[in-house]
Amino acid sequence: MCNSKSLIKSAFSLFLILITALISCDHKDSNITSLNWFDKADIYIGGELGDSTTYWKNGKAISLDKKGMFANAVTVSGKDTYLAGFIAIKDSLTNNNTARAVYCKNGNIVFLTDGRTAAVATAIAVSGTDIYVAGYEYNGDKNTAEPVHSQKSIAKYWKNGIPVVLSDGHANASATAITVKGTDVYVAGYEKDEISVARYWKNGKQTALKIDSNLSNGANYSEAYSIFIAGTDVYIAGTECGLAAYWKNGIPVLLAPKKSPNQSGTDNESSKATSIAVSGQDVHVAGIQDTLASLFHTVKYWKNGKATTLSKKPLDAKTNAFMALNGHDVYITCTLADPAFNYQTIVWKNTVPAILSKETMRVTSIFAADK
Repeated sequence: MCNSKSLIKSAFSLFLILITALISCDHKDSNITSLNWFDKADIYIGGELGDSTTYWKNGKAISLDKKGMFANAVTVSGKDTYLAGFIAIKDSLTNNNTARAVYCKNGNIVFLTDGRTAAVATAIAVSGTDIYVAGYEYNGDKNTAEPVHSQKSIAKYWKNGIPVVLSDGHANASATAITVKGTDVYVAGYEKDEISVARYWKNGKQTALKIDSNLSNGANYSEAYSIFIAGTDVYIAGTECGLAAYWKNGIPVLLAPKKSPNQSGTDNESSKATSIAVSGQDVHVAGIQDTLASLFHTVKYWKNGKATTLSKKPLDAKTNAFMALNGHDVYITCTLADPAFNYQTIVWKNTVPAILSKETMRVTSIFAADK
C-alpha cells in the first residue's frame, strides 16, 4: 500500500505534468489555415515568398510566375485580384537595375511606365471598371547625360494607365496610398526636400495637413502612409515628428505620448501609424513602435487611441503593419524575425495571433473581401 505522503507526491507530480502541458499548448504556434477565420470574409495578403511574387488567400499561398516583379499592394474587385508594384529591369546604359511601375490583374501584367526612368507603384484601388494605381516616377531621362542625383521622384497616380501628376518636382515625393469614393480620388503621401512633409491630394489638388509644432525632441517632419474615407471625413495615418498619428480632416490626433522637452538619452521611442480604417464611431490604426536604444520594433494597434502591443521580444518587426476591417473584425499582419533572423509572418484577428508563414518573405498589404 502507498502511504499518504506517496499519494500526495504522486498527485503533485501529476498536477505539474498537467500544468506543463497546458502551458505548452498555450504557447504552441497556431497556423492560420487551421483556424476558422474566414467564414465571413476572404482575406488577401500581398507580398513576396522567395523570388516569387505571392499573395495569400485565406492563408494559402498563390505564387505568380513573374520574374523580377515585386508587389507592394493587393486589392480585390468581384472575382478579380489585383497586385501593384514594379518589375526590375536592366538598364542597358549603366547595366544597373531600374524599375517599371506595373499592376497585375489575375496574373496578367500591365505596364504603367516605359522604363526610361525608374518608377514604382505603391497602392491600388478599383472602382467599377476603373483602375487607380498610386506611386512615383523619377523625372529626367536615363538616355540623356543628366546626372542621376539631379533627378527627383514625382508623386502621381494612374487612372486606367493614364498618369496624373501630383507633385511639381522641386522635391522628392511619393504617393503611398489611394482610395476612391464616387468620382473623387484621394491620395496620401509625402514630399521630402530637407525633411519629409505629409501630403494629401483630392482630385489632384494638394491639401495641407496641420503639424503640431509643440512636439519636441525630434525633427519636425511628417509622412502619410494610409488613407480612409468615412462619410465626409478624411482619415490619414502616418508619423508626425517621429510619433504615430493620424489626421482627421487635416487635424492631427497623436497616438503615441509626446516626448518631454527634458527627455534625452537613447531610450526615446519613435513610432508610425501605417494603416487606418474606420467603422462607425471606431477608429482603428495599426503601426510600428521602436526604441531608439535597441532599434527593436513592435507591432502596435490603437482603437480609439487606446494602444495594444501585438508583438513582443525577441520578435522584431521587419515590415510595416497592415490592417483590414470586415464588419467588427480587425485583421493585422506583419513580418517579424528573431535574433537569428528566422522569419515568420503573423496575422492577428482581433488581436489573436496565428502564423501565416515561417519562410523568408515580406508582406506588403492586406485586403478583406466579403464572401
